[in-house]
Amino acid sequence: MSRQVHKKVLPYKKIVDLSFHRTRLPSDASSLVRFEQKPAIVNIHGLLGSHVMFHSLNKFLSRKIDADIFSVDVRNHGISPKAIPYDYTTLTNDLIHFIKTHVGLERPMYLLGFSMGGKIALLTTLFKNINVQKCISIDLPPYETPKLDPLILQNYDLIMQIIRRDVQILKGSPNWQKKVLELFKSLDCNKRKCGGAVALYFANGFLSVKSNNVSQEQSHFEQQLDGKESDPYINFLMPLSNMPHLLDEVKKWPDSLNQDDFFSKGAIDRKVLIMRGLQSSFISSHYSLLRDKFPCTDIQEFDTGHNLLLESPEESFKCILNFFCKGKY
Repeated sequence: MSRQVHKKVLPYKKIVDLSFHRTRLPSDASSLVRFEQKPAIVNIHGLLGSHVMFHSLNKFLSRKIDADIFSVDVRNHGISPKAIPYDYTTLTNDLIHFIKTHVGLERPMYLLGFSMGGKIALLTTLFKNINVQKCISIDLPPYETPKLDPLILQNYDLIMQIIRRDVQILKGSPNWQKKVLELFKSLDCNKRKCGGAVALYFANGFLSVKSNNVSQEQSHFEQQLDGKESDPYINFLMPLSNMPHLLDEVKKWPDSLNQDDFFSKGAIDRKVLIMRGLQSSFISSHYSLLRDKFPCTDIQEFDTGHNLLLESPEESFKCILNFFCKGKY
């Protein structure tokens, strides 16, 4: 029987300070002037993920590119603050604030976003006051997507079953982490190539120490149910019970007609790469739609599903490197 999980109201915050992981320049010992002239790469993860997804890619890039690499946690993800609203304009403004605070507006910027993070990267590329030179969106386009890929829907549904206690797993019970991971591996959408890695991507919100360590969290989202004893079941790191319209928001593309201060026609000459998984349903084969807002767009196709970084890491990593380095490597 489902158990009603107590929900606290998320605070309203126009801007939050995003948590991030930084992979520093190999040339950190160089002068400040040289350091500031080097490009900064900013990675933005997808829905239900965190900055952890870029660990392998960042190790690869740091050996090849003399660049500073930042991987952020979007609001309500990872260990970034939990708050409303949760829409693309807000998420983009959070990223712009992060860039202003930690990177600098004039520093050359390469943006790389996966899925939902791809739309955030594309929207940030339209912001004229940041020196975005290149942008990569992995399998999400710069327009509204009318439906979500089964990969998202099936994994989200399982997460909500566990949150609602339709599937009950006690904290600290024997082999509970293995049980969680096996549940995600059993989904049809996660049985393809590298399905274990894809399953881990979605299960990680339960497996994270911060999700289930009450003594560390002391969080009003996770610690108590209506003032009663602590919830004995595992929790998800994101406050999904407080985000009922999440999937609808992910489909959207903001209306630029009333946001002239945000969108800039002067940024349309910035170079964009769309990496498309041919077995994913997110991007239409009518590529002219991709160039409507970004005329300088290239498209690279992969014979994969939505999460091509996991399904085809060698090919996708080289593609990212070549785009950022103008084909040098």
